[in-house]
Amino acid sequence: MMRNIIKLIPLLIALSLNLVMAAVPRRVISLAPALTEMVYFLEAGERLVGNTRFCDFPPPALDITKVGGLLDLNLEIISSLRPDLVLLYPEQAVQVSALSRRSRMLTLPHSSLADIWLAMHEISLALGLGQCGAEKAVVLREELRRITAGRAGRQISRVLLVAGRDPDRLRNMTLIGGRDFLNELLACAGLENAYRGEIPYPQVSMESIISMNPDLIIELSVFFEGINEERVLALWREYPLLNAVRRGRVKVIRDSFWLRPGPRVVEIAAAMAALAEDD
Repeated sequence: MMRNIIKLIPLLIALSLNLVMAAVPRRVISLAPALTEMVYFLEAGERLVGNTRFCDFPPPALDITKVGGLLDLNLEIISSLRPDLVLLYPEQAVQVSALSRRSRMLTLPHSSLADIWLAMHEISLALGLGQCGAEKAVVLREELRRITAGRAGRQISRVLLVAGRDPDRLRNMTLIGGRDFLNELLACAGLENAYRGEIPYPQVSMESIISMNPDLIIELSVFFEGINEERVLALWREYPLLNAVRRGRVKVIRDSFWLRPGPRVVEIAAAMAALAEDD
């Protein structure tokens, strides 16, 4: 009897290993650029079989089957890719809920730096990579601390982060408020948000901006790529009462990754610090 059991041990081990391997996702779809970047950051990019048309980093992400945009997803394409795991944001959950019967859906937060660290950890666990995500998050946090230390003792500039507005005029301006990872990165760069209210993404008038009188204006104009930068600066030059305008400290950012809560947050914080030094 015992001899028969011993003979079965290799078979039982093999079956266990097969079950474990089957549980590890091999076909992953990412429904946001930052989530795609996280998968590559965790060195699991080869498992991605689908992502959005906005997923353009790292370069291999461009060659992956596109499943639509952030909010206009093609469920037929997603289903045809037979994913084991779909990575998504809470705002997308209702749209893809029908897929939950076939694939595991991992809904991830994305508002704060803590959300970013948590998402990396959750993705790492879901991919069977253990604590890899948590360990990489520790490295990123340490790099952010070094940026903060490097800015110690410097003058603290008040920064206006303009996330959106009418293309040809300074109206209907949407700002980055206090409940966004970019606001936290300002603090990491030794800066502070000129907007001090409680609304996460307030829409403000020029009168409100004049009252804030920021020292630095950062235009996150990724959505206005067709507009000439000089045209953007010319619009602001009509308001010389603003400290930022008078000192020539209106900066136009066209890099889309500034709006991505992903592993490149250290690059964003470093760029913010550099802009503060650029007089």
